[in-house]
Amino acid sequence: VLIINLELMCLCLESVLLSNNVIFIDISAFRPCPTFSNPENVDLIKSHLLEILNHVKALTEDTSQTISSSEIFSTEWNLCTLFGVLLGYPASYNFPTQKSSDNCLTLIPLRVFTVQATFCMVNSDFKVRFYSFSIPELLYPDMKTNLSAWCEKLKDAFKAQKEFADFCIASEVVALSAVAL
Repeated sequence: VLIINLELMCLCLESVLLSNNVIFIDISAFRPCPTFSNPENVDLIKSHLLEILNHVKALTEDTSQTISSSEIFSTEWNLCTLFGVLLGYPASYNFPTQKSSDNCLTLIPLRVFTVQATFCMVNSDFKVRFYSFSIPELLYPDMKTNLSAWCEKLKDAFKAQKEFADFCIASEVVALSAVAL
């Protein structure tokens, strides 16, 4: 079950499809280490996203209901990749789900990003974590520009609101004995 704002989902998917602002990282278990997804795989991911976008657009055209439900599913979709996109991450992992849900991230240094702020309306010490995601450290140098643009977009969105304070984007490098997605 996925509860979504259809209009925002359409905007999100259109942005990903038009601007190439999400980097797809292949973490297939057969790989010795993570790598950027090849163009054919990116095209396949985008075809799945377009299929979902078309489905969601059809739902938005039915204005007779404020709440709707539908089923759409393909065994080819990688839900990990899809959720990374829908959550607004600047990078999303992918791997062939038909073969295995295992990945090659075990003991690979990962740069973990966390985005948090204080929710002042509750308490001056009440911290809320908005995002937490990782990217392989070995790919970080090639992703800096994309990540910086994503961070700037978040900072701009933060400045446009008044409910949260003490906005913080932090990162640390970790290596884990197992990574579940």
